[in-house]
Amino acid sequence: MDINFAPKLNKQSRGKYDSLMNTIAIVALACLGLIYIGGGTLTFSGVISRIVFGDTVAVDFIYLVINCIASFLMVYLPIKLFKFMQAGAYTEEYMPVEKEILNKKIMPYVFFLGLSAIFVVAMINNGIVNSFLDYSGYGDDYLWRVGLKYNYQIFIYIFEIAVIPAIVEELFCRKLMCDALAPYGPKTAILVSSLVFALLHADFSMFLYTFVGGVFKAWLYVGTKNIKVPMLLHFINNFLGAIATVIFYRVSEDAYYIFVAIRMLISLFVGVACLWWLIKYKRAIERERVCEAKNNGTYEEYIEHKRKYAKRLEMLPGEDGEEITPLTRKEKIKGFFSPFMIVFIVISLILALSKFA
Repeated sequence: MDINFAPKLNKQSRGKYDSLMNTIAIVALACLGLIYIGGGTLTFSGVISRIVFGDTVAVDFIYLVINCIASFLMVYLPIKLFKFMQAGAYTEEYMPVEKEILNKKIMPYVFFLGLSAIFVVAMINNGIVNSFLDYSGYGDDYLWRVGLKYNYQIFIYIFEIAVIPAIVEELFCRKLMCDALAPYGPKTAILVSSLVFALLHADFSMFLYTFVGGVFKAWLYVGTKNIKVPMLLHFINNFLGAIATVIFYRVSEDAYYIFVAIRMLISLFVGVACLWWLIKYKRAIERERVCEAKNNGTYEEYIEHKRKYAKRLEMLPGEDGEEITPLTRKEKIKGFFSPFMIVFIVISLILALSKFA
């Protein structure tokens, strides 16, 4: 039995890890600044333009188009900043996994499990917040004002909610972050990128499900090395959410709750079915590997391989030929709370608290 496995790459020192955390935090802070300052400026300019030019269809259409462009730039510019700050760092060729760890047979089940889990956790997250806290959320003044009365408003709304985030957020939070974090292992890449993704939303009603969604999207990217897969998951999830909003404003509130209830039932059924299949598949593969290892007389080597792989204790020669010991879990956690990351977390929590009435 071939017991070779992809070792954990660790070409970077603790100092570079700390520096990377600061870089991620600085770019995330820039993104937050653009979203809140830029978004507020755009809203104010929209109010002024309606007062000056009147609340007409043409003014509304131009404002929505400008808003879509701004939404794209608010994340795209931090992407360019991240690339500039990380110029020369290790990237895709250092992904600490084999080319594919999610084969074509497994990937669809992970995909639909993620899609189902995001929605179910979102409902739980919203239920918890709304039950115990007086929460005002974002308070989308535009939706309350226009109610998506015209078809062009629906089209632009769906484009802004589903298409733009699926592109720029995945490029930033999945591809760039996971590639940069790759030398420290897939788990680190998945968890750190997902946590930053959740904090970027600065909203308690979204934190839990954006984190869960980030985990599945990062898992899909790290597992397939194909950014189009998490992009598709992101798009479908946001598209269904946008459709629910359209139903609320264009059909009726009752139709909205029926749509949500149907989606919840489908999500629960599909999620449980996919989870059951994945557990069954994993156990079958494990039994097959153990039997093969025993039959070939390599069972002890197989157990040792699992122990080393689980603990990420493999070493690779550094540029100077010396072996570099991978960072421990404590070192990674301590390095995560870099000065700028602490500032980012505090500001994100303050913005989230400001949404309470």
